[in-house]
Amino acid sequence: MKDLSVTAKYTAHCWRFGKFEGAELLDTDEAKFIFDVTNAVLDLTSGKAAPSLPHSLVQRHTIIDRLLSDWLREEGERGQVLEIASGLSARGVRFSANPDVAYTEVDLPSVLGRKRELLARTPEGQEAALRPNLRFVSGDLTHLDLAPLVDPERPVFLIAEGLLMYLQAEAQRTLWTRLASLCTQPRSALAFDLVPACEEPPTSRAGSVLDLGLRLVTGGRTFAKDERTRADLRSDLMEAGFDAVKVHDPA
Repeated sequence: MKDLSVTAKYTAHCWRFGKFEGAELLDTDEAKFIFDVTNAVLDLTSGKAAPSLPHSLVQRHTIIDRLLSDWLREEGERGQVLEIASGLSARGVRFSANPDVAYTEVDLPSVLGRKRELLARTPEGQEAALRPNLRFVSGDLTHLDLAPLVDPERPVFLIAEGLLMYLQAEAQRTLWTRLASLCTQPRSALAFDLVPACEEPPTSRAGSVLDLGLRLVTGGRTFAKDERTRADLRSDLMEAGFDAVKVHDPA
């Protein structure tokens, strides 16, 4: 399948591995197979000191969950959330269990179509999919107008997890400008993950194998890299329209 759906399947089981609530609703035997094979190859090609990919992803997912929980608590548990490239994450299922939280997920039609199929397998998934405050919007981010998905009279919490590393610098800047335009109300926020390429360790055998595997299953698409530092990224975000930038270091 020449797209990024294989990464969505890997992370679907990764969230199950991390024991996130609701992750079992979107997990499959195929996702577990991809997870196990990928990790086995990485274990064979990396040293003992290499960071664990599944643990790193669980850490990332946990941080964003915590940031969102804290934001909603300050909003009095009322708020709207827009998550782009949501994949097979169960975050929307978890947070929309609170009927006061309006949660919108955006991803490609193929991904969200599969997500609906997986939720339909169980009564718990069916209940979640029918919640009036959980909305799935199919579309290509390159062309999709995000403004109608947000109430401009309310603060919004935006999430872009596992997306920015696939976008070239100019595409990142364009997306940040579009997202900043949605933050018309005070206390709106954007949470995303992105490690500057200049901070990444020299390419290891494991990294090369992961890069090659990603190219094979996505028809040549892989991680984008450039020379920007954290200071450069902060500058790009401020220029896009965000008035403050805070780094949350997993360490």
